[in-house]
Amino acid sequence: MSLWFLFSLAALASWSLWAISAKIAALYLPPREAFLMLLLGIVAACLTTLLILGLPKEFHPRGSIAALIAGITLIPGELFFLYALRSGKVSIVVPLTALYPAITVVLAILFLREAITLRQGIGILFAFIAVVMLAL
Repeated sequence: MSLWFLFSLAALASWSLWAISAKIAALYLPPREAFLMLLLGIVAACLTTLLILGLPKEFHPRGSIAALIAGITLIPGELFFLYALRSGKVSIVVPLTALYPAITVVLAILFLREAITLRQGIGILFAFIAVVMLAL
């Protein structure tokens, strides 16, 4: 098995636990409080990661700025996600928000000049159709 595939499965497992934990938090806490507790968890995870991996050894201006933007845009999305979970079903909110890769593909085509095949495009369309069907 390829290393990228194993890392993808590890991310899948981690995000699956994150999503159900976020729903449980939203059941018992208002979104603001759940968000603040989540931030404490992120800080703990970041400090642990820094202790294990150490400080970054490589620096590239574009890469570093992109990484900072990724972190900055991740946090508001988490808050919006908690608000959605507070009143929505996890079985609908999670698949809907999990469509972000499809939007990322469009952005990659526009800004990174990446190409997708017709089959991949149809797959993305089916993903949107699936979420609409779940929401009905």
